[in-house]
Amino acid sequence: MGTKRVGWARIKSLINENTNALKIQRNPIKVITTDTVLTAADSGKIIFLDANDIEVTLPHSVSLGMNFRVIMADNYDTAASTVTSSADSVTYFRGAISTSTSDHLPGANPVAGTSDNYLGASFGATSVAGDWIEFIGGDSNTNSWFVSGHVSASNGVTFSV
Repeated sequence: MGTKRVGWARIKSLINENTNALKIQRNPIKVITTDTVLTAADSGKIIFLDANDIEVTLPHSVSLGMNFRVIMADNYDTAASTVTSSADSVTYFRGAISTSTSDHLPGANPVAGTSDNYLGASFGATSVAGDWIEFIGGDSNTNSWFVSGHVSASNGVTFSV
């Protein structure tokens, strides 16, 4: 390495560069209070459902790695809030949602939509603030989404076609 000396100014500069690179990066937040269609620009955002009876529609075109974390911001009140696929796309939800007692749909056998219908993941009557589902874009040929999440009560989230 030699005998080259490094001055204090250069040492401070290197420390500052490392400190800037190590700062905590926060995901952007999107609070939803009415029916909303998500776009590719929303990918990476944490979506808070801040009301009941909201329908959130995932983007029509699925890109590998596109992702959305949807969180109930309040306890279930009067009507289910649902995250759906686009009505005109064939979509699969693959994965599992865990509860304190078990894992449930979509599980090993994926829930599949057809060109005439679409999929829904609904936060139902047993959902509470903090329940969440994450959707990660998978195969763009079949518009499939990988699904994971956690709900506090059995059937806090239900999947349907």
